[in-house]
Amino acid sequence: MGFFYLGLLIVYVLCSFVLIWLAKKIFKRRWLTTLTVVFVVLFPTYDMLLQSMLLKYYSSTRTLQQIKRTVEVPGSVYWEDNVWPGYDDKYRLWMIDHLLDGEHLASLAMNGPDGKIYLYRYGQGDTPEIFSRTSDLPPLNYHIVLNPIDLPWWQKKLLWADRMEIFDVRVGERIAFSERYMGYSPRMYVVKIRGVPFEGAKAIGENLVYGFDDRVLFRGKPPLAAPEGTRCEFRLWLVRDILTNYLKYRKQN
Repeated sequence: MGFFYLGLLIVYVLCSFVLIWLAKKIFKRRWLTTLTVVFVVLFPTYDMLLQSMLLKYYSSTRTLQQIKRTVEVPGSVYWEDNVWPGYDDKYRLWMIDHLLDGEHLASLAMNGPDGKIYLYRYGQGDTPEIFSRTSDLPPLNYHIVLNPIDLPWWQKKLLWADRMEIFDVRVGERIAFSERYMGYSPRMYVVKIRGVPFEGAKAIGENLVYGFDDRVLFRGKPPLAAPEGTRCEFRLWLVRDILTNYLKYRKQN
């Protein structure tokens, strides 16, 4: 991979020299030659420069994370994910197997990609109660919601941003929130080894957003001590792959 990028750099430098030489020969104006130099220098790197400036701006003007208090036994929770969006059937199965223990958590609701809300109760197996609207849900103690942050249109091509908020529904209080801003892979990052949209880019805030809710609602210790990383990655394809393998294991045992 290193030799590939080295070859790409050599080709780009040679093309840049040719372009600058042509601009100098054809136009014979210093300001046009200078403009050409600026163009060939900034063309492969302008997105990284803009990303760095934006991330610095948000890190200095935004409160990225706040935790007013933590919980150890939430009892009942509604997880609402509007980024992926929603929990598919495999992900919901993973959640109830790892979190719904009857002691720390007795009721667990999750929104699905079909727009419906699935409520699981301890002792009732894999069969959920299905609701069409949040307002139809029975009273639940806590509500976790993950939403995209609406950035200005020109920033959306450079950054992804989202916010997780955790509410104590019983008292109508937001007890914690966490924001993250993640740069998309730079233009010069031609080949992505891991195939993710943020590879090689900078970020601010808590990268693994689904570790934040564990720290707040279970004080960092989920009920059944789920394997590290299985529900903490942002990448949907990786989560689905892990869950598919887990489902096979679950059926065999």
